[in-house]
Amino acid sequence: MRTAWRATFGYALVGAAATGVVVGALPILSFLAGVTVVALLFAVGLWALNLLLRGASHQGVAAGFAVFFLQLYVGFWLLALVRGAGWIHVTALTIGALGATLVWQAGLVTGFCAARRPVFSEVATPPLDADADRPAPSGDPGGRAAGPDVEIGPRKGQR
Repeated sequence: MRTAWRATFGYALVGAAATGVVVGALPILSFLAGVTVVALLFAVGLWALNLLLRGASHQGVAAGFAVFFLQLYVGFWLLALVRGAGWIHVTALTIGALGATLVWQAGLVTGFCAARRPVFSEVATPPLDADADRPAPSGDPGGRAAGPDVEIGPRKGQR
């Protein structure tokens, strides 16, 4: 999460400077408001997911969707709340929010990849030919254990 915060802070500085140069000084507040709202929504969402994922593993997907829809609800509620405000520059707010969303996503993916946490447990399976030299189990007429890709029959050199 530290990576996402650093990237968001860098984006806010560069974006605010670019907004000030291109559009003017007042839209900088709108740009920073968009960045701040998105960063807070992501941070609170991650905090909630961390709390929810400490429970049973089958609740993980449901918890993720619940947090996602709550973030959408709060985002749209805040947008409806400030829609009529005269000080908001809609283009700067939108660019700030969309850019912060992309920066947070990239920061989280980068941080997750750096953590190197496996998302599945790798099952060790022996190669298919590893059983060829093993003695035949009792009752196996072909001389080796039958599996889905193994034909039952005599071993090589036996007839």
